[in-house]
Amino acid sequence: MTVVMHQPAPLPTAFASLPAAPAMLSGRETEVARILWALRPVVSRQPDPDSSGSGLAAAAPGQDAFPPVLVASIGGLAGVGKTALALTAGHAATEAGYFDGNLFIDLHGYDESPVQGGQALEAFLRALGVAHDAVPEAVEERAALYRTELAALAGQGRRLLIVADNASSADQVRLLLPGDGAHRLLVTSRHTLATLNARLLDLGVLDPQAAAALLRHALLTADPTDRRVTEAGTALEELASLCGCLPLALHISAALLILEPCQTVAELNAELATAQSRLSFLDDGERAVRASFDLSYRRLPPDHAALFRLLALNPGPDIGLGAAAVLADLPLPAVRIVLRSLVQAPARLREPALVDARPRA
Repeated sequence: MTVVMHQPAPLPTAFASLPAAPAMLSGRETEVARILWALRPVVSRQPDPDSSGSGLAAAAPGQDAFPPVLVASIGGLAGVGKTALALTAGHAATEAGYFDGNLFIDLHGYDESPVQGGQALEAFLRALGVAHDAVPEAVEERAALYRTELAALAGQGRRLLIVADNASSADQVRLLLPGDGAHRLLVTSRHTLATLNARLLDLGVLDPQAAAALLRHALLTADPTDRRVTEAGTALEELASLCGCLPLALHISAALLILEPCQTVAELNAELATAQSRLSFLDDGERAVRASFDLSYRRLPPDHAALFRLLALNPGPDIGLGAAAVLADLPLPAVRIVLRSLVQAPARLREPALVDARPRA
């Protein structure tokens, strides 16, 4: 009698889950370099008798000499291009050999039903090849198994980049921190995640030249023969300015032009300039600037939202602590706390071309 033993097939893994990077990332070369420098692996080497023997990779020209970090966090307002930057840097880091694979999850932090830590851990455990019935029920047990699986990969000499997109708080990603220093976590958030002990990068809007280049690229990608690009003169730069150089607004404006091939750039500029609300106007049927900002605003606590609305009454772009206290009819210490939170919060509406209020501490 012959007994044939069949080994169970290994469970599938998903070590290449990063979505595609944008075809063009205009004006973000410095930011990509900063992220790559923060995420770089530590290069072990024998200490040279004439050197400090630190064992760290040598700093590239023009870069700081700080060691790499476990976590890097990209912060910035809605639509500024945080995800596009993270994907571009993530693919570049993988292609450069920093990592052997990557994991990705959209945490939907500003939606009505954000992904909870336990759900994210389950998704990552499945991606790491853990069977569904082997995933623990308790969140802390899932986190322990997650760190154990990552440590096992590190023991095999494998490094992963873990990308947690669209987090609304440090607590939403804290359970995803790898326990082994071989791996890296890259987070994007509309908040400044100051409690993660992360390398922080606050992403601003594009400069005017990069914004206009983004518009040109989008139009020519859709139609390489689009004569509006060559005939626009300075109209593309004007359109970029009307969009506040915000990437989301720029992409929507380009989509509106693509949908209306007979409309000139100057005609769209005129509509934008006279629109009662540019936030509402910038809507291509799939994306809307107002919707992105509304999601951020709705997450503000009531007292923060009240002060944010009052700041719109300030006649200038900046406001001092004393003036804000008078507007809110609150003591200075209380106003300072709220302003500090607003500066860190997702409702940092800093584009005067799109909105009227620019809250600053």
